[in-house]
Amino acid sequence: MFKINDSLIAANLVNLSKKEQDDLIAIIRGKDKRQTRFAKEILLSRCRPMVEFVASMYKSSNIDFKKLVRCGEAALLKATETYNVNKRYRFVVYASWFVRTDIHKLLGLPADPERFKFEIKKN
Repeated sequence: MFKINDSLIAANLVNLSKKEQDDLIAIIRGKDKRQTRFAKEILLSRCRPMVEFVASMYKSSNIDFKKLVRCGEAALLKATETYNVNKRYRFVVYASWFVRTDIHKLLGLPADPERFKFEIKKN
């Protein structure tokens, strides 16, 4: 189904540096609602290629592609709440797990987190 190589491809679709992603997530978690709204829009627009890439894997289902993308975008915002900015991996790889599991839930497939587990190799 979905392999770690696909996550890495999805991560390369997004032109978002580690500092940019951490700054956007910090703003989203902040108190200023106006800045939070703008940061969410920026994050969604930058990560949309990844969401569309993951959703395209489920095009053969009976669900409309736009609905799959909307589900993926909601999952992306949910991932911002739990992402730890101190980790070494990119937000996009982390968020792709949320996108996959939420799309699986939408399709009625088992969303088994152990199936998508991956290890980050330390240098």
